[in-house]
Amino acid sequence: MVEAWHEGEGYVYAYTLTKRNKDDKLVFNNTVTDFRGRALAFQGDDRRLRLRVTGDNGWTVSVQPLSVVRHLNGTVHGLGFEVLAYTGTEADVDAEFSGDDGDSSFVVWSVDAHNLRGSQDLVFNDVGRLRQTAPLPGGPLLLLIEADGPWQLTARPLPPVEPLPAPAPVPAQAPEPLAVAVPETPPVQPYVGDGDGVGKGESRSKGLLGRLGRA
Repeated sequence: MVEAWHEGEGYVYAYTLTKRNKDDKLVFNNTVTDFRGRALAFQGDDRRLRLRVTGDNGWTVSVQPLSVVRHLNGTVHGLGFEVLAYTGTEADVDAEFSGDDGDSSFVVWSVDAHNLRGSQDLVFNDVGRLRQTAPLPGGPLLLLIEADGPWQLTARPLPPVEPLPAPAPVPAQAPEPLAVAVPETPPVQPYVGDGDGVGKGESRSKGLLGRLGRA
C-alpha cells in the first residue's frame, strides 16, 4: 500500500513504472488541499516496485504493508483516497460525500482480499454531493476509495437469514374404496285385469295362470 502526503493546494499523482521506466498503472491522482491518501500498488513479477510521483508542492510517499489498513467497523471518516478492510457479514453501507462542486467525484470499488489482482466490483460512483446506500457482500474485502473531498462510510451488517421451516409430513391415508354402481331391479308392474276376474292388486303372471287354468 502506497501512502502519500501533498502540501497545500495543487495537483499530485503517482504511477507505477515498467522495466523501461514508462508509466504503467495509475496509483492515485488528486487535487484536494493538503492531500493525504492511500492506494494499492502492484509490482510486476519480474521487477521491483517503482513509482513516478508528480506534485505541485512538497510531497512525501511511503510504501507500507497491508497490515496498516483501517477497518470498516461502524463509521469511518476519510479525505481523498483510502483503502479500508471489511471482514463482516453482508451489510448495507451508507455513504456521505461532501463534494466541493459538481465536478468532485466519489468512487468506491470492492475486491476480494484473497485475490487482490482479481476483478473489482463497483459499489459507488457519483459526482457532487451524495448520500447513498449500497449493498456489500460478506468479507474479507478491501474497499478502494477514490474521492475528491471528505467522505464518510457506515457499515450496517444485515441479520442472518433464517432457513424456512421444513413442511410438516402429510400422514398416509388408506385409499377410499371404489364405488360400484349396482343397477336397480325394476319393480313388478301390476297386471290390470280385462274382465277375467283378476283382482286389481294381482300380478300379471298370476292372471295368465288363472286364464290357463280356466281354459
